[in-house]
Amino acid sequence: MNEIVQHIPAFVETMGEPPPRAAFSTLAELEAVPFVARWKTRAAFIRYSKSDNVLMAEYGPTEKEPVGSHWVIGFIRDISSVELPQWTETEGQRLQREAWNRGDRSFRYQDQDLPV
Repeated sequence: MNEIVQHIPAFVETMGEPPPRAAFSTLAELEAVPFVARWKTRAAFIRYSKSDNVLMAEYGPTEKEPVGSHWVIGFIRDISSVELPQWTETEGQRLQREAWNRGDRSFRYQDQDLPV
């Protein structure tokens, strides 16, 4: 039996409560966990993926997020037993993240003239 622990960002006040956990044996059971399943209902959902022991939700481009986005859902005890694609950051996502980290909230990858 495997287990996922929901990722709760540090800025969220949890009043000392531990994050939700859920046991699962199959990918279908993992996808049925309520705090996992809700990510699939958002527009532009592409797929679930993994990075180290992290379960991610990936989304395609939208008007608000022209390079797409990804979100951490939770942490899986034995990620090697979960058959999911490996998450990799796209070039556009990397450039957007670096601009954000510099404090440039106006940067949009699609607006840039980048070499091909």
